[in-house]
Amino acid sequence: MPWKETCVMDQKVQMIGDWIKDEVSITELSELYDVSRPTIYKWIARYEKHGADGLKELRGFNNEVQQMKQPTIYSS
Repeated sequence: MPWKETCVMDQKVQMIGDWIKDEVSITELSELYDVSRPTIYKWIARYEKHGADGLKELRGFNNEVQQMKQPTIYSS
């Protein structure tokens, strides 16, 4: 039997589906999907605001945040 392949987006959609069914708690989702509870709450908020598009990776945003965290070095 071949390995089952899944991508991050598929897992996010599946997790949101499990949350919508209201059969498991956020803590149980965290354990099932090996994702922190704060991350799950963030994904749920994005889903509620933007639908499935809110679950897409925000690479540009993450890069901007990383650049802001780096110290600015001034040379004379």
